[in-house]
Amino acid sequence: MAVTRTLLPLTGAQRALHDAVGRFAPVPVGEVVGLFTLAAPVTDAALAAAIDRLVARHAALRWRLVETAAGPRLTEHSAVGPRLRSVRLSAGDRVAVDGVVGAEVRQRGDTTRAPMARFVSISGGETRLLAVRLDHRCADFPTLDLIARFLEAELGGTIPAPPVADDAAVQAARAAAEEAHARSASGAADRAFWARHLGGVRGPTDVSGLADGAERGVAASGWRRGEGALYRADPGVPAGRLRAAARTMGMTPCAFVFGLLARFVATRRGQTAAGAPVAGPVVLGATFDRRVGRAARGAFGYHMAALPVVVHGADDADPAAALRAAGQALHAVSAHARLAPSAVQATAGVDWHGPPFRLLFNYVRFERRFGLPAPQGWRALTGLYRPAAALPAGCLQAVMLTVEESADRVETLWQIDHDAMAPGSALALAAAFAAFVRDAVSERPGAAVGSSAAGQAPLATPSATARPDGMTETVEI
Repeated sequence: MAVTRTLLPLTGAQRALHDAVGRFAPVPVGEVVGLFTLAAPVTDAALAAAIDRLVARHAALRWRLVETAAGPRLTEHSAVGPRLRSVRLSAGDRVAVDGVVGAEVRQRGDTTRAPMARFVSISGGETRLLAVRLDHRCADFPTLDLIARFLEAELGGTIPAPPVADDAAVQAARAAAEEAHARSASGAADRAFWARHLGGVRGPTDVSGLADGAERGVAASGWRRGEGALYRADPGVPAGRLRAAARTMGMTPCAFVFGLLARFVATRRGQTAAGAPVAGPVVLGATFDRRVGRAARGAFGYHMAALPVVVHGADDADPAAALRAAGQALHAVSAHARLAPSAVQATAGVDWHGPPFRLLFNYVRFERRFGLPAPQGWRALTGLYRPAAALPAGCLQAVMLTVEESADRVETLWQIDHDAMAPGSALALAAAFAAFVRDAVSERPGAAVGSSAAGQAPLATPSATARPDGMTETVEI
């Protein structure tokens, strides 16, 4: 049995699974959804037994799932064994709520008993996807990695590259989940929030263009027509209003810089998307320094100091070479920004001593050397991601993960899912964006970032003169 850990955003069956998690209970900001791909047939009983052994081995985890006529219900009292409730979405696809893990948690001196994690699986053909949803009290990636390693040991096998299957049955399952979410209260709340705070919502098929400058409200999901969009503010919304909206949602300051990323990709898309379209994510890591006091800083007084880059794409012929090239780029950028190698490795999460993909979840792993107690010492947030949106072919979607690892540094990640990138363009896009932000912050030319993934020539990052006009105002926030 092969177990794969995958970071958001999702495509195909993985998006269907993530939507199914939200269908049973919406995933609020502050929670983490971990995805595991079981690349061989496994029965409900075998999977439930493996999870049961996981819970039994770790005393902090307790099952808390009760079946009712209306479906599964969480209980705060008696522990029960693993129960399965199946929901058929389409022929050959079935979603099962495998169980809820709970534990006694001490918060602010009070002892409470509440659900801590939920396991949801979807099966289709010979592939089963398993999602583990952790709430904010135990939402740490080491926990997900522990679960992954346990399942791998229990079910056997090695860790392959993530599958890219997206057949008709999976698409039907995804459509059913998206339709259910669109009708749900959480979907309505999404639309109401953006309408209330940003003055209007434009759907994925109604995108008239980008706002002209940060002061006119650069929405993080505003792309040009035909490239897809989730939600965006109407042109004319002041930047302050956008920041206030993000603060209301509990987002971190880098949500505003996210708009810079969306504009940059939309501007560069015509130069990078030539050739046969392929699917592949791009992962960008950013480091923020807190250079002013909390009172002066407010909620958004951060300054971007460096932008290391990690890239993995389905268009990479050699995943190991891609990871090595990403490591080279990280070290080159960190040397320019005077970051310690340990900080770079913490941001990258590349397993320098093991097989590729083994530590994908550890992109944002908690580092004990900062002296912070887990899990309260850091947080993982997803921002501006709407799983209910049906994205057409050729669109771009991004998910931002943030980890606050110390009192003076904030580590962030963006993962971008680009459906129409030419082979080799993912690395070029990431390197170009890294150089642009780095130069905009430092106001000095960027050093070359050498990367040579699978048959690609080393990339030289563009100088400050190559930056699109009107984009530097969003750097300091």
